[in-house]
Amino acid sequence: MALRLLYLIFVQLVGWVVLQGRSQRSEDAEILVLRHQLAVLRRQVGRPWPSWADRAVIADCRGIRGSGLPGVSLHGVADFGAGRHRPSAAAHGTDLE
Repeated sequence: MALRLLYLIFVQLVGWVVLQGRSQRSEDAEILVLRHQLAVLRRQVGRPWPSWADRAVIADCRGIRGSGLPGVSLHGVADFGAGRHRPSAAAHGTDLE
């Protein structure tokens, strides 16, 4: 246990010494690389779509269907009551003809 503690302290001290020796230019380069990686990851992550189980829980939390604002969407699923599907493209003002 004491040996592990000494090892962790040693690793932290060595890391701190290495950071103190870095130039401002290398820190700027690291920041640019991290920003680029973050931008790439943001492009890869899509919009989360709730499963049917998630939708059931949301509907249960809101009460019986239709208790919310009419036409308010829950992540792309229109709230128009029972037996209806998503609105057609014409309802959104797009022309498919």
